[in-house]
Amino acid sequence: MTLDQLTTFDINELKEIHNKFYRNEYEFPFETVNKIAEAFVIRDDINDEIITFGAIELSAELVFITNKDFSVRARRDALLQMLNKLKQVGSAYKFDGLHCTIQNPHWLQQLKKYGFVEARGKYLYLRLNANG
Repeated sequence: MTLDQLTTFDINELKEIHNKFYRNEYEFPFETVNKIAEAFVIRDDINDEIITFGAIELSAELVFITNKDFSVRARRDALLQMLNKLKQVGSAYKFDGLHCTIQNPHWLQQLKKYGFVEARGKYLYLRLNANG
């Protein structure tokens, strides 16, 4: 097996793999490599076909800290104002969407009212720094 950096020439082969195995699970992740920090393919040495693709895709995760000393109405109004601003920023940076991780079921329902939807699959986290 050979590990190579992804090139634009690999995209068509990746689309074929996606259409064959994953089209009912999720949309093809990108049309170009402009939202990718680093991406690689592992090819079979015999027929030079892609076995595996892996990448770090640039995405926009929202982070909120809310002062719970304020009323629910004030916090909701502040949330809506902040969401409008962050959507503008995300659009300016040409992100396809914004995501966040939430533990509070009440705020989960609030975010759904304002356009958030649950992601397909399960969100997983891989710690890279033992101190972080």
